[in-house]
Amino acid sequence: MTQTRPSALLLDIEGVVAHPDVAALDAALADVAPGLDAAGLDAARNRPTTYPLWRAYSVGALTPAEYWTGIAGALGLEEPPAAAAALADAMRRAWWARLDEPVLDVVRGVRQHRAAGRFPRLGILSNSAPEHEAHIPRFADVFDVHCFSHRIGARKPDEAAFRASLAALGVPADAVVFVDDKARNTDAAAALGMIGVPFVGAGPLRAYLAERGWLDP
Repeated sequence: MTQTRPSALLLDIEGVVAHPDVAALDAALADVAPGLDAAGLDAARNRPTTYPLWRAYSVGALTPAEYWTGIAGALGLEEPPAAAAALADAMRRAWWARLDEPVLDVVRGVRQHRAAGRFPRLGILSNSAPEHEAHIPRFADVFDVHCFSHRIGARKPDEAAFRASLAALGVPADAVVFVDDKARNTDAAAALGMIGVPFVGAGPLRAYLAERGWLDP
């Protein structure tokens, strides 16, 4: 069987294009509760009892108040509704606050490189939540297609999320190069026929795309 020529580049956001501002988050969380920091919040959000809340929240099945009240309770914070609002505000300001400009430069370069008709469709597929919305406009215009889990109702590594991105891109799975910093996601993409590329930095990504003819060497 002949493989389709790759014609789309699909990127994760967190850990690839954008990162949290941990210092700012630590400072904001210390105002919520003495001793609370990003690491402590992350641990509370990833407990066996709370991670299912994140799975539900990241596909729009919980409201911000419901999710963050659950996390405030897990942290043992007093006045959970007020604490929930403060946690959400801290995350809204810090989540995806640091853009990876070298990676965005690579994406912009791909967008500008149209030689030999090799310009690919550019898309986003990222797990996300309403708090991420504040930062999306800072990079969204670089991409043609935007698939955020809290908007589309499906999250990686679930097959439905990848199917939604393929429908939005309008290409078959084997035409997509998918870049993500988590192996479970690149493995899931590869299982559907996509070309899964682990993200290890802007330099290796640039080199990989140059080999495909999507960037100048």
